[in-house]
Amino acid sequence: MKMQFRALAAFAAAVASGNALASIAFQADFATYASGNLAGQDSWAQFGTSANNPLQVSGGRVVLPGLGTGSGDGQDVRRSYSPVLSAAGTSLYAGMTLTVNTALAPNSSTTGSSYIFGLLTSDASPFVNFRIVTRQGTAPGTFQFGMRPTGQSGNSFVFGGDLPLNTALNLVIAWDFVGGVQNDSTVAWINPASSSRAGNSTYVVNAQGNLNGDAPGFGGVVLSQFTNASTTQTGATIDRMIVATDFAEVQGFIPAPGAVGTLALAGLFAARRRRG
Repeated sequence: MKMQFRALAAFAAAVASGNALASIAFQADFATYASGNLAGQDSWAQFGTSANNPLQVSGGRVVLPGLGTGSGDGQDVRRSYSPVLSAAGTSLYAGMTLTVNTALAPNSSTTGSSYIFGLLTSDASPFVNFRIVTRQGTAPGTFQFGMRPTGQSGNSFVFGGDLPLNTALNLVIAWDFVGGVQNDSTVAWINPASSSRAGNSTYVVNAQGNLNGDAPGFGGVVLSQFTNASTTQTGATIDRMIVATDFAEVQGFIPAPGAVGTLALAGLFAARRRRG
């Protein structure tokens, strides 16, 4: 009987492990990468035509240099995965541990700097949707994340509150597939402590309908470098990244924020209460 129980327990653990792995579309711990060009490692590849300033891995992190206007169009890179297709009532999550060092777009900007991260649609002509940008915060030494469902015209960015610069933060985002057309929704969390989605306070929600049509699904991530005469580039480093269909898998892959990050966020929230 004991042997049967152990066998059943082992089978249940194997099934649970298989289900967890099935929910993960892609994950990367950049501490395991070699320093140098990101493209060419672990199926990362150049996206687009520009090969200028190849995106680098240094010290176990992907480095996005902060650049002012007119600094050129740098190399974008993509990491494809098996497509996760739109199905009403489901969600696709992405998470990363990153540190924003410079946010050059002013707080008055409605578009922020050029996007640093996006999800690549799964159709025949992939397009970068669900774009993440930054702008300066309202308080010194802070910034804000912004997001919108598509890179095409017709959708605006929605920004969250102030976050500390030079502090490792865990960003989790969700694309919620909703039945019907032009009504999918996007959500973001900062440093979610609970493995239950409902157990965390949201950082920002962008529920505006995608005026260009809902995404058919997603089959890749993109890290982008770009500036022009009016657009700056965020300076940031990225330690880890994951895409999965289960919130708990994403929340569990990115480590708990360090004491510095926790105290910095607590200080910002306390300052808001005093101002209020």
